[in-house]
Amino acid sequence: MAALDLARLSVGNEKKASQRNDQAYQWIQTIIQHFKDDQGPGYYFTSDDHEQLIQRPKTLHDQAIPSGTAVALAAMNVLAETQVSSGSISQTQEVLKELQSQFSQIFPLVENSPYGFGEAANSALLMAVGPVIVAGPQIVSELAHPGVFFHEGKDYQVCHHQVCQRSSGQEEWIQMASAALTLKN
Repeated sequence: MAALDLARLSVGNEKKASQRNDQAYQWIQTIIQHFKDDQGPGYYFTSDDHEQLIQRPKTLHDQAIPSGTAVALAAMNVLAETQVSSGSISQTQEVLKELQSQFSQIFPLVENSPYGFGEAANSALLMAVGPVIVAGPQIVSELAHPGVFFHEGKDYQVCHHQVCQRSSGQEEWIQMASAALTLKN
């Protein structure tokens, strides 16, 4: 579910961006409400309203695939930034609170075993430097970057660290996005 959510948020130039963001927020809410481990960090693979199992699996370490918890945290981070560009401040604060709670518990584990927590480290880096959300009538391929997520909009704007700036045209827009990406280094 988290990987689908992150993919949903990564899709650019979509006509129904607000519906996409609403669905992504609902999925994140489902993850927090039904998959969260109340006794420790992370999220289970099965929900709390699932049929009774012998074991309810949860892993924080990456295995053959990235940790579901780490992917969920990356999706929450991008969602929080996307919600700001959409004007949903209360939803943003709720998601950021969950992110900070999870990272405060997970990051000591990442520090002790960085090779086992590659995706969590990437999610932490994305949180530290912030995703860049770009919006405009014509999304350009020049801005293709793993830290850039596209959002439908009729005005050119760049959002970074919950601050959105409008630009007068495409050239200024590209410069603003490039500057935000440069700040990441």
